[in-house]
Amino acid sequence: MYTSAIDKRKEEENILLWKNKIKSAIYEDRVVPVYHGIVDRNQKIIKYETLMRLKEQDGKLISPAFFLDISIKAGLYHKLSSHVVFSALKLIKKSSYTVSVNFSYADIINKHFLDEIEEFLVENPEVGSSLIFEILESENIGDYATMKKFLQRFRMHNVQIAVDDFGSGFSNFEHILEINPDYLKIDGSLVKDIDTNPKSYILVSAIVEFSHKLGIKVIAEFVHSKAIFDMLKELDVDEYQGFYFHEPLEELPYV
Repeated sequence: MYTSAIDKRKEEENILLWKNKIKSAIYEDRVVPVYHGIVDRNQKIIKYETLMRLKEQDGKLISPAFFLDISIKAGLYHKLSSHVVFSALKLIKKSSYTVSVNFSYADIINKHFLDEIEEFLVENPEVGSSLIFEILESENIGDYATMKKFLQRFRMHNVQIAVDDFGSGFSNFEHILEINPDYLKIDGSLVKDIDTNPKSYILVSAIVEFSHKLGIKVIAEFVHSKAIFDMLKELDVDEYQGFYFHEPLEELPYV
């Protein structure tokens, strides 16, 4: 006989399983950053986005889609985020790469975390100009005063700002005006079928035009074919990211 308690019990078991997996990965240093290239119109890599993965005992890399929400509920998110962000900072320090890191609203209001990052930037002033914070457009930002202080604080260290996943779920143009980012990343849900869905094409075209009029560069995510790449170039998208060009790499040479 089916009861709702069965699903609830399975959900609780899954949460406990992932909570233990996350703790084990942190303890055994199996939280790893991977780096996904972003290219220009000539398909030359000009920067990398840092992405979080958990490495299983057999070496398999697990996407945060499976564990990120649970890490937040379990109070483990900060340890994961801190490890990935500081891995990116150290990569910039040792190399000539420009690197972006994803930044959630939870990161933005974490004073201790921000203090740690700023301390690193003060000690390594050359790093800031090669660092980009990607702020999720879908995040529920409840305090723009706090957001503006965060932006002002790190722009003083020459850090650039991108709005990530624009077009996913809801798209608040006022949000863009408030943040005034250097880059706007169009969500893959719009880009992936731009060659077959006229509505996606119209939306992407409008976003590009709106952004350029505000002096914001546009990055298209989820470019997975030449046809889509060519259409985005015709729309005057500035930069591109997707498996058509590269898959994420676990290691980059220090150059």
